[in-house]
Amino acid sequence: MGELERAWEVAGKRGLFEEIHRFKSLYEDILSGVANRVMVNARNQGWKGFRGCKISKGNELVHCPYQVLDIGRDFDAKSGLNIRILHWWGRGTFVFLFVGSDHPRYSLVWDKYFFGKLKARGYRLVDTESRWQYELIIDQGRHRALSKRSKSDRVGSQERLFHVFRQVVLEGEKCDAEAQLIDCVDELTGLFSV
Repeated sequence: MGELERAWEVAGKRGLFEEIHRFKSLYEDILSGVANRVMVNARNQGWKGFRGCKISKGNELVHCPYQVLDIGRDFDAKSGLNIRILHWWGRGTFVFLFVGSDHPRYSLVWDKYFFGKLKARGYRLVDTESRWQYELIIDQGRHRALSKRSKSDRVGSQERLFHVFRQVVLEGEKCDAEAQLIDCVDELTGLFSV
């Protein structure tokens, strides 16, 4: 079978595209549930600089669809704070934490207690020039283990922002997946309510 014949065959599979649409909607519903819970918690905890939550989606992140939930929505390299949940089709679901180098809680994330908690939960230090290079971070493995050396490397460099991530394997029903992601967000926002 030639490439064009295969293209026509795939294009004619209406059920496949309807199933993909249904699952994309499911992931968006899960992210909406997480966002709604986070909004309530942020108001109750008085998270300073909190700019809300935003869900974004697209079809072409290295040829695959994705859904993103941004929490905090401050991407300033100096003062910013953001938690991002990325569901990238064909790769999985990932939670990212970004803290700008002059953010009041920057030194706290390097504190032995919190640094150890992040390390124990499998967070890895992003090792790219840009925060948005997911192909390099995820597909090409441009990340490294959290360690004392990673702290001294980062603190001594011009690019001092704190950017870590980990993969989350979603399991169970919709409510279970929401709970897993809410737990991830709660463990990260707990760093900033101290």
